[in-house]
Amino acid sequence: MFGNLGRTAGDSPQARALSERTMGAWTRFAATGAPGLAWPRVTSAGDAYLDIGGTTRANTGFRADRCDELDRW
Repeated sequence: MFGNLGRTAGDSPQARALSERTMGAWTRFAATGAPGLAWPRVTSAGDAYLDIGGTTRANTGFRADRCDELDRW
């Protein structure tokens, strides 16, 4: 997230690209209130999240089993 990949994720081209996308999104969010990505709307009934792995995409169901357990608790 902060561009210091050597100690954590290695300094591969893929890790560097992910770091750059993440830093850009956080910078845009801090400056404008919007990350500049297709960010899914979060609701209490949904499991939407933004997957910023190899490609950036909206998805659903991130760790749904764990989240459902917390909902039941």
